[in-house]
Amino acid sequence: YTVQLLNGARLAERSGLIKPLTDWLLAQVVEQLAQWQAMGLAAGKISINMSAHSFYGGSLVRLVDDVLVHSGVPGSALIIEITEGTLVHDRDAALQVLTALRQRQIGISLDDFGTGYSSLAYLQRFPIDEIKVDRSFVIDIARNPGNQALVGAVVGLGHALRLSVVAEGVETPEQAACLGAMGCD
Repeated sequence: YTVQLLNGARLAERSGLIKPLTDWLLAQVVEQLAQWQAMGLAAGKISINMSAHSFYGGSLVRLVDDVLVHSGVPGSALIIEITEGTLVHDRDAALQVLTALRQRQIGISLDDFGTGYSSLAYLQRFPIDEIKVDRSFVIDIARNPGNQALVGAVVGLGHALRLSVVAEGVETPEQAACLGAMGCD
């Protein structure tokens, strides 16, 4: 299922549809949050992956403003996930967008940490709240000492920088227990 979604995202990027799809998804997610809030349900925070195509060009901040005003959902209910590759594309523009999002109380998560460019400077230079350990390090974490060491180091580093650290792809109680013992948020 995940492979099909990834292939679909790649096709959407190649065809130029990723931006309108991402914009639509953001609006739908925020509208769903508004409905849950109206029903008195505590939804917590919702994370939304942003492609580089949606991140740049000045329209993301305007779209977020429009969607939040229309729905009445506070920015603090959202976490925008970006990859390190997105930051590398245009560092100055990325800093402007991230700063604008943070001014709206929106959380920023660095997705797939440890698999791309992995510059530790990003953790200090950009206003990031959370790092997400990539699924590839989680799959066999309960049996792979190397993955345990890497994830433990990322958790320690993240916490030392006052960042939340989350892991993606947790599917078994063993994985959850191992990550919990490491202090993964």
